[in-house]
Amino acid sequence: MRGGRSRSCAGMRWARSLTVTAVMLAACLVAAHRARAASLDANTTTAYSAIVNFDRADYFYPWRFGSDTSRLDRLGRLETGMLFLFDVSSSGSISFGTSNASWDTMQTAMPAGRHVISLGSLGGIVGNNTAIDSLAAQLVAMKTAQGLDGVDIDWEDMPGVLPVSQYAATVGRLAGTLRANGLVVSTSHAQGSQYVPYAAAVASAVDHVNLQFYFASNNAMDMGAFKARLSDYVDSGVRPAQIRVGLPSYGMVSGSPTSDKWRSWSQLLAKGANVTSGTTFTDSNGETYYYSGTDLLARKIAYAKANGFGGVFTWELSQDVDYSDPRSFNRLVDSLTLDAPPVLLFDDTNAGSGPLGTGAVTLGSGTVLNNGVIRFARSGTLAVSNRIDG
Repeated sequence: MRGGRSRSCAGMRWARSLTVTAVMLAACLVAAHRARAASLDANTTTAYSAIVNFDRADYFYPWRFGSDTSRLDRLGRLETGMLFLFDVSSSGSISFGTSNASWDTMQTAMPAGRHVISLGSLGGIVGNNTAIDSLAAQLVAMKTAQGLDGVDIDWEDMPGVLPVSQYAATVGRLAGTLRANGLVVSTSHAQGSQYVPYAAAVASAVDHVNLQFYFASNNAMDMGAFKARLSDYVDSGVRPAQIRVGLPSYGMVSGSPTSDKWRSWSQLLAKGANVTSGTTFTDSNGETYYYSGTDLLARKIAYAKANGFGGVFTWELSQDVDYSDPRSFNRLVDSLTLDAPPVLLFDDTNAGSGPLGTGAVTLGSGTVLNNGVIRFARSGTLAVSNRIDG
């Protein structure tokens, strides 16, 4: 839970199986934020209602941390942590083992969050239903054995190689089994227009779509281009509430003139880059590195919050300075997402009178309140795990 307990909700008690009225939830959850809530469309794809807010997610790339665990405190402030990256074999399996030190580290660092693993390309199992089902079975088993909450599919090498229909069939079959067994599923895409039809083809099959507004000069994408690209995805059928916006915590050169392509946020700070209003930095090697300064970063997050998008993530946690440093990238992102109010959305059967509705909402027997995080159990339908302010 972020912030203090709301006085009006202090007396509420949450059990593993509960039925509550939408009006009571609405009063506790959105209170002073009714205008924003009413501006969002009702969620028409869920069997259970879901409390949807601005999800603070991020990728955890443990190999970049090495032996340095002093910066892992930022993991504990996430709602969704995605452990990057697991390659999928042609037989439909990942190498995880009965234990995984990086997974254990992430779970320990963020006990109240949602724990997700990120898969690489599924290109090796396209058209192989046996392999797809084998992968699904392994991941479902990990829900019990390792406490897995969800799966992110970071498959990016499709455009110009794989027909959209084959991508949709592969992701759809895998996601269908995972979601039927209570796992949350996301896909991750570069934000370019070539990915739009792929994201649109699986929008109804997944819970979240992660859009990467970074890489090369895209790191410094201006607001006009940012809004236009988001509109491309929404116009294609991806719901705003599904989309988590990805922002860069690093600088990168445009093109490939050198092997020295990257500057982390901590390196940009150390070299004296203008990380407030600036978006480019020319280093002593003569190369220009593109990034989003904090002014641009704040505008992008504010736009995403105000227009009903589903959250924000960055690439990626290890590139920051210590969280205690007031210049910390992740500290800034966290502060900008704190005041995004949750919104109560309904499916058609509990639509009531608009997004806040008036009907009773039944949360399944798997509902657990864990330090402000609600987990929804359901069978093959969209549900999310997010915080409440109360």
